[in-house]
Amino acid sequence: MGAASFAAACEPCAGMGECFGDPHLSVNGLLFDDASGARVSGARIDFVRTGGTALATDSVRVLTDDNGNFVLTVAAAAAGEVIGDFVIRSPGANPPAYEYRIVNQPFGTFLEIGDAHVFPPWSTRPSLPDIAQLLRAGAPVANAIVEFRRTRGVQLDGGNVFIEQTDGGGVFSLFENFVQPMAAGDLFGDLYVDGVLSYRDAHLIATPLFRPNVTLRVFDLADPNALSPKP
Repeated sequence: MGAASFAAACEPCAGMGECFGDPHLSVNGLLFDDASGARVSGARIDFVRTGGTALATDSVRVLTDDNGNFVLTVAAAAAGEVIGDFVIRSPGANPPAYEYRIVNQPFGTFLEIGDAHVFPPWSTRPSLPDIAQLLRAGAPVANAIVEFRRTRGVQLDGGNVFIEQTDGGGVFSLFENFVQPMAAGDLFGDLYVDGVLSYRDAHLIATPLFRPNVTLRVFDLADPNALSPKP
């Protein structure tokens, strides 16, 4: 399963002279409150290595500053790719006001001093801001009952089955605020159309991004891979 990467570009080191150092992993980010839009200070950000190049420590923790920013840096054993999870947790409260995981994130290490993976702003909760269009050989399938049944990937709070109806253009909402992902990452499920298994292993992505744009997912029932077995 390919990982859903939520990192943006890298920032090169600035200035003149020697710019290289020891291998390291470095990430920069910013956290916003999902409801209010305010920057969140004091939130706990943990990175937990799950695979790839070894790090000086397999678990690293930082706190967001007064402006909601965080910088996480850890030495690596060598240049290469590191895979790991982030855990975002609210400050103070026990139980926490929010806590979720961003799973299976791949990152390259750096040699240049000052380089970092820079994230777009994150939210205090993950989301599935998707709508979908159901087609058959490119033509919209109107007024069909579509049932999504989660098969693997991130867990959902609100059940593993979601039912909607397509409109005249074959468009239907997937989750919106009805079903809450409990982590950010890849989500897979089967689509039943009017009670018949019609599209296997539909791939969605739960995102940690703060108020992301809505994504249109297109499922064509005439796709020769629509009912192909899972990898």
